[in-house]
Amino acid sequence: NVFIIHGWEANKDSNWFSSLKISLEKSGCKVWLENFPNSKNPQYEEWKKFFKEKYLPHIKSNSILIGHSLGGTFLSRFLSEEKLQIGELILVAPPIDDCGISEIANFFPGKFPLNKNKESDQ
Repeated sequence: NVFIIHGWEANKDSNWFSSLKISLEKSGCKVWLENFPNSKNPQYEEWKKFFKEKYLPHIKSNSILIGHSLGGTFLSRFLSEEKLQIGELILVAPPIDDCGISEIANFFPGKFPLNKNKESDQ
């Protein structure tokens, strides 16, 4: 299972999302690609609720999560807060702070551990 999360001001038809979905489905993957709510003025808690309702029931330990831009930031924060085993996390250009953009500031309540889920090399 592959889950794609778009970013700020985007939707499931933006960028390369649809073509990636088609390619992955042709290779036998089941792909979730949904419009997250209110992408022009996104709210972390709203995205979290949506993710838990639409995606979480289908996530397995070998699932791949792909987040683009704010979608990557969302996944980083969500995974730092929740105990969730996944197969792979792919982040494409995620901001690590709000870059002075008030519309996305609520995704950055403070420092959150970006490497919390990284396995130790030891």
